[in-house]
Amino acid sequence: MNAALPYTARQVRSLGQANMGALRLKWYALTCEPGMAIAIEPAAASRLLDAELQLGATLQADPAEHGLGFAILHQARDGIYLLLSRWYGGNMLKHAAFRLHKGDANTPAALESLAPSGIICCVWELEIMKKERDFWVQSMMQRRPQPATPGGPDDQAAYLSLCWEGWV
Repeated sequence: MNAALPYTARQVRSLGQANMGALRLKWYALTCEPGMAIAIEPAAASRLLDAELQLGATLQADPAEHGLGFAILHQARDGIYLLLSRWYGGNMLKHAAFRLHKGDANTPAALESLAPSGIICCVWELEIMKKERDFWVQSMMQRRPQPATPGGPDDQAAYLSLCWEGWV
């Protein structure tokens, strides 16, 4: 059995929103060193994800797709990871995790799916997912007294506006 790594807090920054076709995403950067620059911008990462997953038709055809989600760019010690989570069916989360292989002048950047390994995320990414879960419940699931007030239920603008930054 491998020994667990020593835990050190990592910085999380909100990168705002970048759409991936019909999917509206909140983007986060998670870095193993404070203030570290990310290796790929959300717009470029969106293009890679869109090419890999080809979600356009799926999002349009499935009424249970919300077209909302979040993505995490994680600059870890052993590589760059890209996670995409999207809300489905009111209370479920679809998830895909990749390792990013940076391109150079001769080779385009590429994504390697982590699905065959069974890995979905690490302990640092889990904390961002927990925050996003709380934002989803707050903006999309909680019932408010009548008349309806901004903030829920089903307030997509409120969900997209709720972002988090800090240390995990």
